[in-house]
Amino acid sequence: MTRHGVAAVVVLACLAAACRPVKPGDPVRGLSKAERDRFARGKVVFDSVFTPETGLGPLFNSVACGECHEGPVAGGSGDEVEVHAAAFKGGVCDPLIEEGGPVVQQNATPALKQALGIDKEPVPPSATAQAGRSSPVVFGRGLLDAIPDAAMTAATVALFAHGRTRLRGIGSWRVKETDRIAAMATELHKLGATVETGPDWLALEGPVALRAAEIDTYDDHRIAMCFALAAAGGVSVEIRDPGCVSKTFPTFFQVLASVSAT
Repeated sequence: MTRHGVAAVVVLACLAAACRPVKPGDPVRGLSKAERDRFARGKVVFDSVFTPETGLGPLFNSVACGECHEGPVAGGSGDEVEVHAAAFKGGVCDPLIEEGGPVVQQNATPALKQALGIDKEPVPPSATAQAGRSSPVVFGRGLLDAIPDAAMTAATVALFAHGRTRLRGIGSWRVKETDRIAAMATELHKLGATVETGPDWLALEGPVALRAAEIDTYDDHRIAMCFALAAAGGVSVEIRDPGCVSKTFPTFFQVLASVSAT
């Protein structure tokens, strides 16, 4: 084979590799070596079986992450049922984080059982609802952490989407200019949405029958900008303290008006 022929084969092989779909459980393409190494270390932990001596408990649902997320491969869904508890307050779901929620662990280590006489975690006393949930797929979990600010726009767009939208891996929202998960839930509810939240997730059903609302911005430029898009639904949306966008995009509302005009 000529040198040009070899080169052509190499190019075709590279193209084929690039077009090959990523299999469930595999790392996504484009990762750096450091990111691939981090993925590999995380997979070792995910596949490990723990004991009390190696960090299990004192309350737990299973001895390994992979036991609850195994189908079709590690990281997938499972047939185990978790017990969740929450309290509904003013149309917003409170996951009761300060009381140990939302997941109620169903097992206790021997040491904890001996000390407290319990076989599992008690349901938080403020809970108003309990439900069972099968273990969800965790493929791609954490990808939204790479674009947490852009994901806020997705929460607003979900008002117009058909079906359930669930944003996961957004735990960093809680330590921004404000607790963005709580703030987004509150303001989405003003627009008519029924919102559920957790430590690092937010979910709502769409499409929502929008109602006029005055949106508090919490001195957070991202909240002001993403909720301005809700006005596309044909209802009055007043953004309180719109000047907070000056932090990153002082002309945001002028630009939005010019786009709307065209």
